[in-house]
Amino acid sequence: MTKIFPHCSPQARVWIYQADRNLLPSEIVFIEKALPSFLAEWAAHGEKLAAYGTVLHHRFLVLAVDEAQAMASGCSIDASVHWVSHMQQQLQVNFFDRLHIVAQDENGDLFDFNVQATENMLNNGQLSSQTLIFDNTIKNYDELLNAWQKPLSQTWLGKRFALAE
Repeated sequence: MTKIFPHCSPQARVWIYQADRNLLPSEIVFIEKALPSFLAEWAAHGEKLAAYGTVLHHRFLVLAVDEAQAMASGCSIDASVHWVSHMQQQLQVNFFDRLHIVAQDENGDLFDFNVQATENMLNNGQLSSQTLIFDNTIKNYDELLNAWQKPLSQTWLGKRFALAE
């Protein structure tokens, strides 16, 4: 993946909030207009954070903090969750459903499914151990660029179903 935040260090902390549906172009514009104000005010213990944000693939709200300048604290992380909750309410979308998975098919198209459907989808061939999954448990910017998408077998969900790599 090409660099998303040009001035962000590979170790910057990343949080991914996945919408339960594709965002409309107007909703993406709404978020992108609101992001600069939030990022400019986002602070930890009074210190401004070197923060970045964007929407990717019409589905993912991504926030990053380069902690070389200031570390994100519990209060600052709470502030970001509060802001994402506000976006969720404004757009009538769920950014906090961790049981909703987004994958990519062999044609490059995104599709989503609920964790509860995984076994049936594996059994009927809709998923395989090599299906690319967006792994929103990643922790830093380097992982966002290089390991966000990985085969199902290499994710927490693949481990849950004991899939061979």
